[in-house]
Amino acid sequence: MKIKKSVVHLDTVHLSVRYPKSDVFRIYERLVEGIDRRSLRDGVVYKDHVIQTGMGAYSLSVWDGDIRAYLTDDVDSKRGEGMGLGIILQIGPRFLLKNADRLHQAVNEFLMSIGVAGDWPIRINRIDLAIDLLGVSLDDQKTIDWQDGWVGRARKIIFHCERENIETIYIGSKRSAIYLRIYDKRLEASEKGDIEYWKEYWGGFDGPVTRLEWQVDPREAIFVDLIKFTDLNRETIVNLANYLLTWGRLAIPDEGDSNQTRWKIHPFWVNVEREIKKWRGENTSSLHRSLNEFREISEGYVNSASAK
Repeated sequence: MKIKKSVVHLDTVHLSVRYPKSDVFRIYERLVEGIDRRSLRDGVVYKDHVIQTGMGAYSLSVWDGDIRAYLTDDVDSKRGEGMGLGIILQIGPRFLLKNADRLHQAVNEFLMSIGVAGDWPIRINRIDLAIDLLGVSLDDQKTIDWQDGWVGRARKIIFHCERENIETIYIGSKRSAIYLRIYDKRLEASEKGDIEYWKEYWGGFDGPVTRLEWQVDPREAIFVDLIKFTDLNRETIVNLANYLLTWGRLAIPDEGDSNQTRWKIHPFWVNVEREIKKWRGENTSSLHRSLNEFREISEGYVNSASAK
């Protein structure tokens, strides 16, 4: 396996804005009054934004490219202080890559553009950290290597294959604090219709690309240094990546040694570790999970940690 190039970046960030009022929701509710639900699902253009249906208790969403806000009237002013749902933000890769050096400012500008006035606490709900391995194909991987050689905190492994070739490897559970997905990014981008965007981002590279994407819930993991949105910066992202290298790895099973920590690292994972270490530079610090069982941490503690 020869890597042409690698790129490490944030792919997705989900945020929770502790916004206590329903005024923003009411603005967009009035704008789409009388519009049938099918049209609303397709999207209604309003100035620089698109208004669409939301999800769950968030009945409306407002989009600008691949950053979107989910709005509800089920907020503090209705349910009581600290009990409302606030605003949910989902931020995709194009927004993250474009605003990598000014992410906090760009998010605040988006909030202002949809009518959110003032400065409100923002908590991180989810971070997807990805590394794209250019020139690497999953066709070279064998299910038996991953079934027998994965060493880490997560043991559940699911494969999606097409004609005996691996297309996606899922490690862990989506409901857990950390979930790893390894997949053919070029294939996914082609199916979604945005392959040209990614080819440009990869510097014109037009060969196979394998992506490793860790989905992280900092609150569930109790990464106390990565709960607030203001905590998110280059240093904490590198610290997260360093932790993820200890969370799990691919090894070569040794039948003569029952201690998996002594197993030799698989060549695929040697490359993953090398590329991440090249990207991180000299920073070897790691995030630390709370020493306490995270399910015993009180909601009050999490909320206080989330306050600015």
